[in-house]
Amino acid sequence: MNVKKTAVAVAVASAVGAMTVCLSDESKRTQLKNQTKSVFTKVTGKNKEDQVKKFQLGNPKPSTEDSKMVDEGSLYSIQRYNEKYQ
Repeated sequence: MNVKKTAVAVAVASAVGAMTVCLSDESKRTQLKNQTKSVFTKVTGKNKEDQVKKFQLGNPKPSTEDSKMVDEGSLYSIQRYNEKYQ
């Protein structure tokens, strides 16, 4: 049991040390970043830019009835406030 814990600790320390050496230089960091991006695009077939373009907020094709309801709803609280305090 003690040997297993020691082996895991040595493996983790070795991995951390290797990553520290690899990421200590700016050029190596950018090279590693570019390689991970290329592997990601090869595996998934998508870029992060493609994912951002697909994400849209709100209704892309609003109808005039929906817009009118939202407009009326936004004025409701203002009208209630004016009725109460004026």
